[in-house]
Amino acid sequence: MRRCFGIRTTLAALLLLGCGRIGYELTGDSNHALDGFGGGGAGGVNSANSSGGASGGAGSGGAGGMQSPLAGGAGAGQGGNGGLGSGTCVNPGTYPGGGFFKSDISDVSGMLLNGLAESLAGALRLVPSVQSAGSGYFTTPVSVDSMTSVYAHFSLQIGGGLGAQGGDGLAFVMQTAGPTALGHDGGGLGYHTIGPSIAIQFDTFKNLDQLDPDDNHVALTTNGAITHVAHVTAPFDINDGVRRYVWISFDGSLDLVEVFVSETPTRPSLPLLSHGNFDLSTVLGAVTYVGFAAGTGELTNHHDLLGEAWIATSTYGACR
Repeated sequence: MRRCFGIRTTLAALLLLGCGRIGYELTGDSNHALDGFGGGGAGGVNSANSSGGASGGAGSGGAGGMQSPLAGGAGAGQGGNGGLGSGTCVNPGTYPGGGFFKSDISDVSGMLLNGLAESLAGALRLVPSVQSAGSGYFTTPVSVDSMTSVYAHFSLQIGGGLGAQGGDGLAFVMQTAGPTALGHDGGGLGYHTIGPSIAIQFDTFKNLDQLDPDDNHVALTTNGAITHVAHVTAPFDINDGVRRYVWISFDGSLDLVEVFVSETPTRPSLPLLSHGNFDLSTVLGAVTYVGFAAGTGELTNHHDLLGEAWIATSTYGACR
């Protein structure tokens, strides 16, 4: 027996009934709508948030795909795969669908840049090597609740300017103030004072007024405040100019936050930062904007995002 979107049934009955469509209609989940299931064949069931599943079996009319679970978002799922996805968890190491995907983050269509943030060839520079703040947020808000999981991936490069003596850092940010939000420069990392908000920061300067634990840490903060909910000293110099790949998981099924960092495009098996008992919806409410922010003070670095970047939401937790 297996549960599929609120229906208990056998696997054979699931395939006959087309569980994906029926489950969404019965549960009334307004954040997930199936599109494009044609009348030429059953086509199997395909979850846009599954880590994968067998392809094939698509009906002749079943080109479709999954719509994004973002408010007003366009279809982000793969069309016409058919088959039966796992439908129980998300592989957070690859884009699961149902969100914002950029093969090159320097393409800022659908985003709003603030402060000194700018698109360069192959990079989104949040701040240059001058005292400043910058941010970039997707203009379409994201719906969240107590069971929502948020997954993000990007790569960062902080360097130039004064090198390892520079500052101050950048952050992945979810906030409710809107896509024009911009906080303080320097130790404010471009999001300080913005709330309600949640940030994963990569901080490269010890600001005593920000209660920074050290000058080289990864931290979880809330509501644009200086208090660190959780932090860890990075085992590398964050602003050494090396490109690093980041995966962030807010697992709504476990109320668990995890941050993975690597110098290669392969997600490590162990997180650099892990913090439990954290429900993002209690901080953000029902709707949030997602993006990035950075800040520099008198001691400066370039703060860049490079290459592929994505942010997705799901009703499924991470595969473990």
